[in-house]
Amino acid sequence: MHAWRAAFESAFNALMKKAEAGGPGGAEAARRAGFLAAGRDWERAARAFELAARLDPLDAAPRVAL
Repeated sequence: MHAWRAAFESAFNALMKKAEAGGPGGAEAARRAGFLAAGRDWERAARAFELAARLDPLDAAPRVAL
């Protein structure tokens, strides 16, 4: 695995773990994970944006990104 791929996997997984735990900062973590994955892995980005939209339904950014 390339170093950039390992760094991406680590960062994405950490953000999603925080997002899936919910609570303060969960929606922001999901949003960040979505934008991190958007150029690399659309399926992961979509999953992250969907979670962000559920956690903070008033935030339009995840819905626009989808």
